[in-house]
Order: sequence, then C-alpha cells, then structure tokens
Amino acid sequence: MASQRTDYMPIEEFRRRANEHELGGWTPILPKPVVLLTPTFDLDFDRFAANVAYELRHYIVYRSDGGYFARGLVRATQELQGLHAELKGEGYPPGQKITIAAALYRRSHREPTSRWMMSIKFARVSITEDEAMAITASPQVTLQSERNLAERILDFAAQAANEPSWAGDRKKRLGDWVDLARKIGFPGFLDLWYYDRGLVALYVQVQFENERGEMTGHRDPPFDGHYRGMDWRVYPFRMAMAECKTKTSVDDCYAHVANQLAQAERDIFSQIDDIYRTLAKSGPAQSLDPRPGSITGSPERRFRSLAPFLKDLKKRLYDPNTLYGAFTKYSQTQPGFWDRY
Repeated sequence: MASQRTDYMPIEEFRRRANEHELGGWTPILPKPVVLLTPTFDLDFDRFAANVAYELRHYIVYRSDGGYFARGLVRATQELQGLHAELKGEGYPPGQKITIAAALYRRSHREPTSRWMMSIKFARVSITEDEAMAITASPQVTLQSERNLAERILDFAAQAANEPSWAGDRKKRLGDWVDLARKIGFPGFLDLWYYDRGLVALYVQVQFENERGEMTGHRDPPFDGHYRGMDWRVYPFRMAMAECKTKTSVDDCYAHVANQLAQAERDIFSQIDDIYRTLAKSGPAQSLDPRPGSITGSPERRFRSLAPFLKDLKKRLYDPNTLYGAFTKYSQTQPGFWDRY
C-alpha cells in the first residue's frame, strides 16, 4: 500500500496569490459556501491535514496534482493547526471521524477558470452524545453543496466552449448554452432538456403512426415520460452533475461535462436532419422542415398526428430559452448541410 502523501504547496505561495489578488483589484472574494467535512483524526498534524485536504477533493483541484495544492491550502490560515491542537489536547481518539465546517473563499474573476480558491476557514461542529451516529447535513448545507457543484459544472462548460476542437457555430452554440444556464441559475438550468434522438427517429416514422399515442401516453407536446425503456427527454446538465457526484475528485468532471454537452449538440443537430430526411421520403419536405423559413404549408392536413410535434419543435427552435434555440441563431458553417435539399 502506498504511503500517504503529506507534502504541500508552500504557504508563501498562497500569500503571494493574495497580494496579487489585492494589487490586481480583483475584489471582492466570491460569497463563501460552507460545507461539512468528516476527516479522520490523526495525532500527527501532517497526516491530519492530508485527511482534511482529501475531504475537499470534490470542491477544489486535487487529483491533477495529487492533492499538493489542497494540502497547502488547508494550512494557509493557520486555523487548522489550532483546531488540531484543541482536539489533541482533549484526547480525541486517533482514527475517529471528526465533523468540521469549512468556509471556502474563491477569487472573483470574469473568467471562470481564474476563480481560484483563495482560503478556507474551519470551525468545529458540536455533536451531542445522544445524537445518531450517522450525521445528516441540514437542507441548507446540502443545497449549498449542490449549488457549489453546479457552479463548477458551469465553469467546466465555459472552459469546454473555448477548446480549440470547437469551432464556428458549434462553438457559439455551446457558449450560448452556458450563458443561458447562468441566466436561468441554479437549480433551474439543470432542467434544460432536448428530445432523445433515437425516440424521435422512431416517432416520425410512418410505420409508427398508429403507435404515436401510446409512445406519448396520449399527451400533447412537449412530450415527457418514457417508451420502451427510452426517456423522451435528455437533461445534459443534470446528467453531468449526477456523474460528477460519483467521482473521487472534482478534477474528473471536466471531461464528462464537455462530453455531455458535445453529445447534446450533436444529438440535436442530427435529430433535426433525421426528421427532415424521414419526412422527405413521404412528401414535399419544404412544408415540414422545422428549420428557419421552411414551413410554408399546412402540416395538419398532410401529416395528421405528427403535426403537433413538428409545430412544437419549431416553437422550441425559435425560443432562446431552450437548448434548441441556439440552432436557429447562426448559419451552419459546414458547407452544404442546409442547402443540399
């Protein structure tokens, strides 16, 4: 078994950053979230500090540098040393979990990737003997933890929008999604959704016309629920957040957030094209294509049970408060995609 690392970033580096923050005029520090940590107590301060730093892995950089930054950060205010001395003086048993509250102070900056964690303040949480052994965080603490993770997800999404692999309208669409999510705020942005591409592909097929009522529970659009194990709606931000909660370190979330949004962009883009191709086989697609300027006829007469869905989809494509809205805002940069029909 590998030995526990106790090395840490020098305290002088945190002081240098604090000075740079003040000299650069980057004030104030963002509002502090408070989280509950349950590190294992150790009589040796270096090992105890390492345990506390590990508990912070979901909130700050950890895996990419092996916890080097986190182990330095927990020492920066000297409060953890005082807390350790207090516990040690009380004869607190080594190996036992201790509950402490941590207030996290992050740098305010216009660029999400530059919102560094600046300092942490610690406080002991008192637990009476007659309380249950299992400690449940209060709803306020739980909500704040969810909010913290959601903010990190949006930071990762903003970072992904600037990846060199994203270009043209695809890059703009992802940037619009991030802006929309920040405008809506937490927790509302987690409810942004789009239709499952595979289920829509079945729904628009002529051979499924008699099953459309069953597929949608005989409800009007926008559709929800599921059919044959497939959910009608896909929630990319919600899915990214759920995945991040399973990760050992918050560092592992970036790739998943980027992949979720990239997949969502591809799905919606291809979904629109799938619909057009399918409808083109059964009649003049010019009267049905839900893309800008293409609906000129009456889909109710020509496509009957499919018409309400097409009208709803067109409405979403023109609504800037949906994920679909970003697909009518820009022209497509890939040559021939829109003009080949």
